[in-house]
Amino acid sequence: MNKITHHVPTFVDISGKPKVVEFNTLEELLRVDFVKKWAGQDGFHQFSLDAINGNLLMAELDDGDSWYVVGVLQDAVPGLPTWKG
Repeated sequence: MNKITHHVPTFVDISGKPKVVEFNTLEELLRVDFVKKWAGQDGFHQFSLDAINGNLLMAELDDGDSWYVVGVLQDAVPGLPTWKG
């Protein structure tokens, strides 16, 4: 079982803790609500993992020219490319 913790920038005021969701497969990860919403954004290119630790899920937009950290993964997920920023 793997987990993703929703990344919320520190300048955003939220009450409570960020959402944590368990998943088993890449397909399940891509169905998580706060992940799935990125795939519907204008200019969405792909999801990828950061090149340093491989535990940050990135949403790339505009052919990778723009990116956002979607969440922090407990473990890297096979099947996702490495972000080349």
